[in-house]
Amino acid sequence: MAYNALRWVLNTIREDGVIPYILPGEYADPRVKGDPENDFNLWDRLRYTNVTYVGEGVINFDLHCDKPEWREEVHRKFKPVIEFVLRTQNADGVGATPGR
Repeated sequence: MAYNALRWVLNTIREDGVIPYILPGEYADPRVKGDPENDFNLWDRLRYTNVTYVGEGVINFDLHCDKPEWREEVHRKFKPVIEFVLRTQNADGVGATPGR
C-alpha cells in the first residue's frame, strides 16, 4: 500500500522537481488549466512544505522497505526533488528563494 501511494505522489512531480499541492475540486486542482491562482496554489504556494511531507514518507519507506527494486525506483523518482531543493536553497542552506 505504501509503495503504491508513494508511486502515485512521485508520478505527480514536475520535471523541475516541484511536487504539487493537490486539492481536486477546490483551489489547487490539476484538472484546471489556465487559472493563475489555481496554478500558484498547485505548484508554488506550498512547494517546500510538500517536499518536507513527501520527503518524510520517502525516508520512512526507505527504512522499512525490503524490496531493493522498489527502493531504487523511489530514489530515482525523488532525485529531481532533491535537485530542486539544492538548486533553490539559500547559499547558507537555510530557507529557499522562491522563483529560482
